[in-house]
This record gives sequence, structure tokens and C-alpha cells, in this order.
Amino acid sequence: MSKTATKSTDRYDELGIDRYALTDCGTAPWDAIERPAKGVEAYATGEVERECVRLAAVFLSRSGFEDVEASPVAGADLRATDTRGERPEDVLIAVRAGRDLEGDGLDMPGLNVTTQQGRDLRWSLSSLAQWCGCDRGRYRADVMAVAIVGQRVAKLRHLTGAAWLDLA
Repeated sequence: MSKTATKSTDRYDELGIDRYALTDCGTAPWDAIERPAKGVEAYATGEVERECVRLAAVFLSRSGFEDVEASPVAGADLRATDTRGERPEDVLIAVRAGRDLEGDGLDMPGLNVTTQQGRDLRWSLSSLAQWCGCDRGRYRADVMAVAIVGQRVAKLRHLTGAAWLDLA
């Protein structure tokens, strides 16, 4: 990507992601997002969360998900279309963010989904179906754990299918 390229004004702008760097797998994920001008150890909680959601969006886009954007419904951070399977699925992604600067794994966000969280995710999927105006289709909720472990270094785990909603 050219150093003179301008920031995108399309749907990725809300997430703070440069569309041109997003699609260039030769560009490090950290260079595809807007970042605070300070070290990660000085990030406030909200800055850690925003950066983790942005890194998750870059990961999803580069993994073959399409239309990655901010979630239109409560209970999830991102919405995307997974076209990697037999049929496309609308996916809501809840991102769990953390900072683990010691690298010992103790501060890595968990992927476990309690019974209540599963119900909440299914409610969010139902809300997405209503938001889309769809009465048919398959909807999925994923959970991603992202931990910033140093300057320009993060760990990411992706739980696919934490909850499902099939509308016949």
C-alpha cells in the first residue's frame, strides 16, 4: 500500500480499518487499523477493546469472510458473511478483548459460553434475522478471544458456532 493512500470512507471507516490495507495480505494487520499514538501498555480499557475488535475484523476478512462490519444488533461486536462453506451464513461475532503483556496466558480472554450467554447469542441472532427482514436462512454466532501481548503482537482464538439459528 502506498504511504500516500487515503483512509477509506466506506463501511470499514466506522471500525477504523483502511480498506486498501485490509485486502493486502502483505500488510501487517496492525498497519491496516487506526491506532492510538502510544504504547499498548498505556491503552485504556476502551482502546484495548477497540483495537481487538479491529484486529478480529482484519482476521475475518483475510480468512475469507465477506462484508465484515460493525454489528447492527446488541450482543455482538461484528457481523459478517461466511462464504467458505456449502452455503453462505450470516455470522455475528462477539469479541472478547484483553491485554496480556506478561505473555503468561493468565489474561487471555476465555472462549467459554455459559448457558445464559448462549441464550443471549441466540436472541442476538433472532434480532439479526428480524433486522435483515429474513424469515429463512441459517445464522451463526462465533466468539473470538483477542489478547494484545505486546507492541504489534496479539494472540487470537476463534470459536466457530457458539450458537446457531436455523429458520426453515
